[in-house]
Amino acid sequence: MKKIIFTLVMLFSLDSMAADIALGNIRGLKVYDFDNNKSIRIYFEKNAIHTNSNACVEQGYQTAIITVAKHDEATVDRMLSIVLAAQMANKKIRVASANANSCEVDFIALQESYF
Repeated sequence: MKKIIFTLVMLFSLDSMAADIALGNIRGLKVYDFDNNKSIRIYFEKNAIHTNSNACVEQGYQTAIITVAKHDEATVDRMLSIVLAAQMANKKIRVASANANSCEVDFIALQESYF
């Protein structure tokens, strides 16, 4: 019984730790391949919806980061494909992090509204 309660508590607490970074159109995309920084930064338009306070703002734009070392290559490729497709089609994407107050992308979706 204790294991069941512990499992349920962990499931609900993990869900509450996740946080949306932004929902909106893409302003720009930067791919870094420096020795000390291998990441992809996604910049959202100023009117993007964000719930992660100002933790993920860079140069005045809501920003999400995909750190290459934190994801396998196939996952990074899929994330980048969704971002590029959204930017070319002028569609919105939603990005979220597994951890509150983090700008690291762990979830990405092509969607026009929040659901």
